[in-house]
Amino acid sequence: MTSNPGSVKRLLPGDAAPALILSTNLATGAHSPRVVFNETSIVVLWNAGCSGCLPAIATYSRAAKALGVPMYGVAIMVRDLDRTIEIARQTPTDALLAHEQVDPAQGGLSRGLVTRAWLEASGQRGIPAAFLIDSGGKIAWMGPLDDAILDPLRAVFDGAWDIEAARRHWENDVSDNDVIHLGIRRDIADAMLANDLERARSLIDEAERNRPELVHDHEFAMEKLILLAAVPETAAAAGGYYDTCVRTFADDPLQTLSFTDCVLHRKVPVEMFSQAAHDALKRVEHQIDGMADQLIPRLRFHFTSARLCRRLGDEDGYQRCVDALRALAANEITSFDLKQRIAAEIHRLHEER
Repeated sequence: MTSNPGSVKRLLPGDAAPALILSTNLATGAHSPRVVFNETSIVVLWNAGCSGCLPAIATYSRAAKALGVPMYGVAIMVRDLDRTIEIARQTPTDALLAHEQVDPAQGGLSRGLVTRAWLEASGQRGIPAAFLIDSGGKIAWMGPLDDAILDPLRAVFDGAWDIEAARRHWENDVSDNDVIHLGIRRDIADAMLANDLERARSLIDEAERNRPELVHDHEFAMEKLILLAAVPETAAAAGGYYDTCVRTFADDPLQTLSFTDCVLHRKVPVEMFSQAAHDALKRVEHQIDGMADQLIPRLRFHFTSARLCRRLGDEDGYQRCVDALRALAANEITSFDLKQRIAAEIHRLHEER
């Protein structure tokens, strides 16, 4: 992995592929041998919590096999290895499925060497994340595992791929700050998952001092809000910060709903945020009026509003929200699966009371 002088270390097309440090072959349980990139290869990062990952690996490993290109499907950020093995063994695929090597004492997200050196350093935010490696051991292309990989795969295999153009594209698409911020957010998430709230607070304070632009990063804002809402001592601060969040991201109704759900689920005292939430949901209501053809934002609005009404003791408001949800479920354009999900969520709402 290389970088320009004075810039953050990151992984780009044209860089040497980092070592692929694996532990267990998920199909056999044997220790995975060291991978040497001396031929065109594909590395795909996945997780058992991603329902579409293994089907995609199965599909695109067939296309790779037709060209004689090996694919390595590496399970990253694994928290339940037994479950990951079970799912892997149920999926017929031409890829070698393995688990990244991690520190056995590590908690949190279990971010192993592959997670850090491949996923986070490349700035890819989602999985399955794919990397094409040429016969010289260099990253040739990277991106999500979908049909976009097919033309680069053939071009790399034929020796006709413009690796410099791929590098320029990625540099323009993902900034150095994007890569830095991803690492910061993952460190904070690690600390919170390990219930090390002091470390999480320290990381957030350090990030706010050194990276002031993070005030505009909604994922960072959510992590800080979750932390503040996690303990009674900072409940008042959580209410104030919630108000800051919904104002900062007021143009994003789904993000506003996510912030509101956070303080509702975390049981922040309602008096600390009720007025801010009331004003925020009013804005969201106006915004979704212009989204009549989009069902999910309307469903989310009514579910969040129902929870707020319940916390406020507004039974009439709560019932209006439930009635609106039932009306949306009865709409002929609502799929059968979604109707069932809405009914299940309404039942859960009632049980939460």
